Amino acid sequence: MSITFSKLGLKTINDAKAILINNNEVKVKQYLSQSDKVDLLVYVFDNSIDPNNFTFSPIRVETYFSIAVVKYYTDITFTKAQLEDNILKTYDLLESNGVIAQVFEAIPQEEMSFLRDCLQSTMKDVTTYNNSFAGMIDIVTRNTQDVDKKLSELIEKVKNKEGIEVLSEIKNIVG
Repeated sequence: MSITFSKLGLKTINDAKAILINNNEVKVKQYLSQSDKVDLLVYVFDNSIDPNNFTFSPIRVETYFSIAVVKYYTDITFTKAQLEDNILKTYDLLESNGVIAQVFEAIPQEEMSFLRDCLQSTMKDVTTYNNSFAGMIDIVTRNTQDVDKKLSELIEKVKNKEGIEVLSEIKNIVG
């Protein structure tokens, strides 16, 4: 005899642990949905990889991982500027005041271990791919698309007789 999944009557558990930060009560989730974990890790990867050489910067990884955990697991809100333009300053304020450590300690060990394992595993996979032949071709292709676009724009200008000086630009690019 089998039972349907819906008859199990399962409910999402939204437990949170309260911590005090400068006399402010902050709620720390004890579990983050898989969807939110994916978003957290994508945020870290998108911001931690160097766009020029496609490698991970350990400082970027630590900064964005810590900020992401605070952002996704707590009810602390950040402005766009705090998460983009001033991310290092935001990190330094949180770290030097012990906020990151407090939040990490309030999250169950299994959750943090799972996140760190996913982070390390994916970074390893991305690095392995980038060092593979397919990854190198992908990187070269990304880099040459800009050159192709610039050449196409210059050729269009010459075709449309927008200026003979464009020919000297093409000569400089092509050699």
